[in-house]
Amino acid sequence: MIREENLLNEYFNYFDQIILSLDVNEYPLIQERYKIIKNEYNQLLEEVCPTNFLNTMGTILNLDAQLQIMVSLLSYSHCQFGSGQSGDNEILRCSLSDYKSYYLESFGYRINDKIPHTILHFFS
Repeated sequence: MIREENLLNEYFNYFDQIILSLDVNEYPLIQERYKIIKNEYNQLLEEVCPTNFLNTMGTILNLDAQLQIMVSLLSYSHCQFGSGQSGDNEILRCSLSDYKSYYLESFGYRINDKIPHTILHFFS
């Protein structure tokens, strides 16, 4: 269990450095959503068992996709969305609406493409 805790800490340390270093006045929604995601991760990991593993894994992948989208868009936020509340709202909106197709697009598939038969894509 210690190994898993270390991996999870390492995983979140990366996002902590990016998201928690943001100006809270400029990105309050993103920082709040990040705190919620971290709490959801911890709760899911405490409750995972053989009977809910696949559902839990799907939820974890969805949360990860939201984080990936947020971090990716943050690097473009000032150019694409502007700064302040409008950028914060738009980044959050994109992460909450686009996360389901994140992994498909990461593997080069479009939404209408035939999806390969892998367990990862059952969660999309």
